[in-house]
Amino acid sequence: PVEVCVILAQLRADTDTLCAALLHDTVEDTEMVTFESIERQFGPVVASIVEGETKLSKRTGDDVATTATSEAEASAADDDASSSSPSTSTATATATPPAQESEPPKDPKMNG
Repeated sequence: PVEVCVILAQLRADTDTLCAALLHDTVEDTEMVTFESIERQFGPVVASIVEGETKLSKRTGDDVATTATSEAEASAADDDASSSSPSTSTATATATPPAQESEPPKDPKMNG
């Protein structure tokens, strides 16, 4: 769950999605946590995301979040590879560039 949350944070997911990422296995893995308790503590949006992921993972027989993590990592590796060598593929041409960190604005009161 933490790895999934980190990847979603890097993709600038909203707070509800990040909470759901951390909680996505709790209903299946514990007897103390229910969808209702998640809804009470984190709200209906988080509960809905967790419930949807749980239903999908049961249907596909795979943990959707883990699959998404693997796919995101593979995509990131592809992006890294394509940035080191020019490519004309459609996927590369339409990929969203990674966010670049900028320096914080300089305080005009500071000298230097």
